[in-house]
Amino acid sequence: MDIILSNFRWIYGVRRSIINRVVTLEFSYKGALSMGPKFAVGWL
Repeated sequence: MDIILSNFRWIYGVRRSIINRVVTLEFSYKGALSMGPKFAVGWL
């Protein structure tokens, strides 16, 4: 039972970090489109 819970917690954490990364990339991409190349260079 404990192993299942820790596995679920690990999978949930990985999924959350992937979703956060995708959202951040999408946000920075939209910001780069609206603010110009200088903003995109600042995010790299």
